[in-house]
Amino acid sequence: MARPDYDQEARRLFALLNLPQTGAASAESAAAHGYHDLDAIWQHPTTGARVYIGNSTASGTREILQRHNITRIVNCTSNMANTFEGRDPSIVYFRFDIYKFFSMLDLRTHQGVLEFFLPVFNWIDTAVASGSNVLIHCLAGAHRAGTTGVAYSMH
Repeated sequence: MARPDYDQEARRLFALLNLPQTGAASAESAAAHGYHDLDAIWQHPTTGARVYIGNSTASGTREILQRHNITRIVNCTSNMANTFEGRDPSIVYFRFDIYKFFSMLDLRTHQGVLEFFLPVFNWIDTAVASGSNVLIHCLAGAHRAGTTGVAYSMH
């Protein structure tokens, strides 16, 4: 089975929504399509920490991260840099390479699916339990990050 090209799908989405090539959201994209750079999907019942799904603009813009008090980032790509890694010790990254797991694990069983997601679920659980907000991102925040975020919210 051929490996899907999620970056190509993201670029198609950007074109469909009339976004710039970077995929950065705008007031127009929010009003017309409900597309934002990031959206909160879950809040911890005790600490109040939030989990967000977002795009590359959110993950690479310090002001967006600060505005939402995000200090933990799940990078769901195999090719995007962790923008602040090694430059800002307050931001901690977890690389959840969906391509790697897609090819290495048996996803036809419940056990295989659990093995696939358990490392990222545990990392996010630890972060939000300690009060840290988490951003789960990919290029568009729609495919890899969307899948990971929805799976986490069901967890």
